[in-house]
Amino acid sequence: MFFRSFIKITTLALMFALLVEIPALAVEKKINSKFGLRFGYYGGGDMEVEDFNFETESGFIGGVYFDYPLKGSFMPGFSIDINEIVIPHGGGNETSKTSLQLALTLKRPFPVNKGKMYLRPGIGFGLGFVPEIYYVDNSLHYTFRTTNDFVFPLNPKTAFVAELGFLWDLHGSDGDYDMSGGPFLFMRGGFEF
Repeated sequence: MFFRSFIKITTLALMFALLVEIPALAVEKKINSKFGLRFGYYGGGDMEVEDFNFETESGFIGGVYFDYPLKGSFMPGFSIDINEIVIPHGGGNETSKTSLQLALTLKRPFPVNKGKMYLRPGIGFGLGFVPEIYYVDNSLHYTFRTTNDFVFPLNPKTAFVAELGFLWDLHGSDGDYDMSGGPFLFMRGGFEF
């Protein structure tokens, strides 16, 4: 148990250090960063707590992201998202919880139709903070996501972005119980500046 807690705390400290270092590096190297806001649909899926499985229903997802275009067109960055986890209990009753997701991302844009649109596939690894669900206390999770952004430039500094992606809750624990889940489909739209 100590080793698992140590790994999670170390991972969290490393992520926060990178969240500070990436923007500082972008400012130092005068890299034109991208900032975006996105909101949309978060699909339901399977969650597993030890040997107990349950389904979640669809909810809301929203967040912000920062990307830093580098030479060769790769875009490292990070995202901060909140999503709603809806757990049905039967008879029309349900519980809604809000989860926080922090992810380090890597994207690669591909121009379509002479730059009138860009496809921007990406991956992300991160940590999720999930509040108490059933008999599991607040828990920390490792996450993985695959995404594809559809970017429609409105002018040289602003774009409309539609995103389609999948999120996996690879492993999480409150110290007593292990959890995992996914894939969870999410679709959202927003603006990039």
